[in-house]
Amino acid sequence: MGLTQRQTHRERILAVLSEEPSGSLRRSEALQRLATGFSWSVEDSVSPKTRPWETKWENRASFERAEMVRAGLLKGDEHGLWTLSPAGWAQAREARSRNQPGFGDEYLRREEMWKALLAAGGPREVSAGLIRDLGIYAGARGIYVNQERTKSPIAPDGIAVSFLHTGGSYADDLTEDGAIYHYPKTKRPGHDKFEVSATKAAYRSGLPVFVIAPGKTLSKRIVYRGYVERFDDELGALLITFTEDELPPPPPEGEDESPFTLTDEASKRTYSLRQNRPNQGRFAMKVFQRYGSACAVCGLDVYGLVQAAHLRAKKRSGSDDERNALPLCANHHLAFDRFLWAIEPGTLKLASRISGPDLSELGISKPDLTHLKSTPHDAAVVDSWQEWNRGQGENL
Repeated sequence: MGLTQRQTHRERILAVLSEEPSGSLRRSEALQRLATGFSWSVEDSVSPKTRPWETKWENRASFERAEMVRAGLLKGDEHGLWTLSPAGWAQAREARSRNQPGFGDEYLRREEMWKALLAAGGPREVSAGLIRDLGIYAGARGIYVNQERTKSPIAPDGIAVSFLHTGGSYADDLTEDGAIYHYPKTKRPGHDKFEVSATKAAYRSGLPVFVIAPGKTLSKRIVYRGYVERFDDELGALLITFTEDELPPPPPEGEDESPFTLTDEASKRTYSLRQNRPNQGRFAMKVFQRYGSACAVCGLDVYGLVQAAHLRAKKRSGSDDERNALPLCANHHLAFDRFLWAIEPGTLKLASRISGPDLSELGISKPDLTHLKSTPHDAAVVDSWQEWNRGQGENL
């Protein structure tokens, strides 16, 4: 059967927790009830190579629990408790009524729309009329919500179906792997608010969504299928990851949970073959969430002018770990890549090259990186400092 879908994990966690009057179980107890109360596939029961002490379904259930905390369905707890929040109780009650009525049907409906699009020669270079006929998009706004079909007590504004990427946004916002979509800001704030709410409902429900982008001609479109993987109200942005399968769980967040990896040989191979960056949207989103959206060395905070910059470059097998990065404006990103400035290990002070413009001439107004809410990993800073010293010698 393959791996159990994320949506199913969520439904099962809601089910076992709602059986308790307190809505709370310790992690070990919750996993035990999941093990005995539901059937798991052969693939579910295999242990991941990186975590041989647990099965894939246990690993995925733990990731889903973290996502449910982020979505407000479970309470955050540092003592190993899985506890329903008021929103979680509401969704659990809804789930008890015919296994989340509407969600299952809506999942199947979206899958049928996607199959019909493929059967018609899509998803590339298809007509706007076909997209509308299939129900993938309607209206004229950036986010399409079919309220008639998806509105419910736990999704009062409905669930987003598709997102229109007009091509007017910056190129980095859309890649073959995903899209960073910024919250709508129009002259109709009420509509903007309900569209954001419907987008968050798509995240909570685990339903697939579609992104519609321009084709090669004015009459053609490209359609991507994916999932809302994460959102951030402070940034006013969300990440949609493209996949024709179920979205796998994200890697653990936090330095204590996820060992830092400076290099990734797969990144080097992809860079040389395609000059494209896998998971570029996810990488950028995580960089901005970690450090903020302003340039780390000059403070410029203008959408479209600040980039997620690797400290160890992709062409040197640099990993897509956000701790191997900083948000930098285009000018200071280029200056960094050309070894005009660097970060001193330990102190995090900024330094300019001996034979070249000083920090002031480069427009760098920050003396160090200590003002950031988080800092890069020490190994990435040391590596970039060593490369800067080598680069200075080569460019003298």
